[in-house]
Amino acid sequence: KDYTSASFAVYEKALYEANRAKNDANLTEEKAQSVAAGLVAAYEGLVKLADRESLAALVEQVRATEFTGVAKENADKAIAYAESMISFEGEVTEVQAEEAKALLEQVLASNSTMEGCSSSFGGDLSLLFGALVSLAAMLFILKKKGVSYEND
Repeated sequence: KDYTSASFAVYEKALYEANRAKNDANLTEEKAQSVAAGLVAAYEGLVKLADRESLAALVEQVRATEFTGVAKENADKAIAYAESMISFEGEVTEVQAEEAKALLEQVLASNSTMEGCSSSFGGDLSLLFGALVSLAAMLFILKKKGVSYEND
């Protein structure tokens, strides 16, 4: 299963309609174009499911890295966010998992940078990172509840 059940159901319906139209002896050009456009839109609307295994592997990589201070706090928050997606019993989209991966990769990349600037503005970075993780978690929850946060 590569796509969310909702997006795949829309695609299957459009495919069914296209097959029905193909076999319709009274098919008009207008109807054919409409059915074709619907099938293309449904295909383009397929939403890929997350690769939870690669997300889990990145979580393990972050866990295996030694962090201190602010960087450790940020790593713990990013790991908790990613693990919430890994353990979620429902569908998690590729976009949502990529958000979690980006946070984990940011933690890895900023580990040495955070240590170097913790005395001057590490607290501000920690607050910013915490806010980003909280926002990402909120968006994940809203998406699971069916609230769109993307520009349509």
